[in-house]
Amino acid sequence: MGEYLLMLAVSIFVGGLLVVVYQALNHKFPKHNKTTT
Repeated sequence: MGEYLLMLAVSIFVGGLLVVVYQALNHKFPKHNKTTT
């Protein structure tokens, strides 16, 4: 049970961190092309 909760917490933390880094990179380096994925 403890290992499952730990993995869940780590996955949520990493996911949130990736979103923050992705948004920060988008604000710092805006795309010059108008194509969106």
